[in-house]
Amino acid sequence: MFYFPPFERVGGRRWAKHIKYLQRQNMDFVVLAGDYTGYSPWINDIETYKNKIERIPVTVYYPYYKQKLPNGIFDKIRWKWSYYSTKRAEENYPGNFWDDSRGYEDMFLKKARDIIKREGISHVCMSVGPFSYSGVLPKLKKEFKHLKISLDCRDYWNDGLDAISENKKEYELIKQQKVLNAVDLVLAPNSEMCRYFEQQFKKSTYLLPHCIDEEFQNISTEVNNNYKKDISFLYGGSLYNGMEKYILQLVELLKEIENSGMKACLKIRTMQPGYAAQLKKNDINVEVKPLLPVNEFIQLALGVDILLLFRPDWSPNGFSSKFYEAIALRKPIVYFGPNGEVDQFIKSNKLGFSMNEHTVKEMAKRIIDNKTSGSIPDRTFLLSEHTFEFQTKKLVDLWNTYYNFEN
Repeated sequence: MFYFPPFERVGGRRWAKHIKYLQRQNMDFVVLAGDYTGYSPWINDIETYKNKIERIPVTVYYPYYKQKLPNGIFDKIRWKWSYYSTKRAEENYPGNFWDDSRGYEDMFLKKARDIIKREGISHVCMSVGPFSYSGVLPKLKKEFKHLKISLDCRDYWNDGLDAISENKKEYELIKQQKVLNAVDLVLAPNSEMCRYFEQQFKKSTYLLPHCIDEEFQNISTEVNNNYKKDISFLYGGSLYNGMEKYILQLVELLKEIENSGMKACLKIRTMQPGYAAQLKKNDINVEVKPLLPVNEFIQLALGVDILLLFRPDWSPNGFSSKFYEAIALRKPIVYFGPNGEVDQFIKSNKLGFSMNEHTVKEMAKRIIDNKTSGSIPDRTFLLSEHTFEFQTKKLVDLWNTYYNFEN
């Protein structure tokens, strides 16, 4: 992995946890990852196998002109120099200049080669994005004929390529094809992505979803009505671009609840507070703050009535980590987003409400009524098949069968 704890963003979460369960199944492994300083909400997950992690020193590039607006004459000079020098470097780079792993391919290749020889490695699984450093895979496949390669795609390589020139886009797509030619099996977190790799690249795929881990298991299912005249809402996680219409729906819903004689309170915990101004300009009770450590977020979530879940229009079938955390918290979910597998799952399992099937007025009434009845969510819904422990065991069984490792 290029991203891995203590990298603070979500990119390394899934594998930090899967590897924890690989270790508990006595699997022999070495982790090769980027080296970071700072704090990650998932730093405790890697504690028991930290001596199995080898690191590549990396820096996530973020030029000065993107960090702040200039203040004063010398700051303006520095800002302009950063802007123009970065633009010049971007123009001269043949592909996606903003891929964080750009320029680190050789370092990962050398380290991976050393580990494969030293440890007698038979299988490499690489997680992307970022994508540039996956160029090591064709080179490893050419050198080590016996090597089996799985590629875990958290995102599409094409994401983010719309803003670059056709020549640069072609460079990236050619590289993608070379990487996929070297790969035996593609892992992806939702069925939509699996279908894409099967149809576009004729690859064998396996659905490896986001999951629930120990922190979110064994949470009390007791209904907490708090104050009967208040309804509190919580959202924690990313707020994608292009969500304005769903944010507006949320504002209208909160206002409708207020018009019904109840108080509505909205709490948002995110690293991307871009919609804060849009929310705060409306006459609603809203609080936008940074993300919390996992245990603190759980405690906050247990004290609210409703958990919010957003999906962008371009990803109707993406079961995010926040989706699984929400169902594990045993709180009613209100879904804002396109029709797809996510809202169908919520509705069919009676875990919450979808704004796709109700007017704002109808939704407000259902939420208020459910405050008393507590009929949603269905607290008999089984979480066991959605845990990291269960899904990691399934993955190991798949690898052993697919690659014939056990023989």
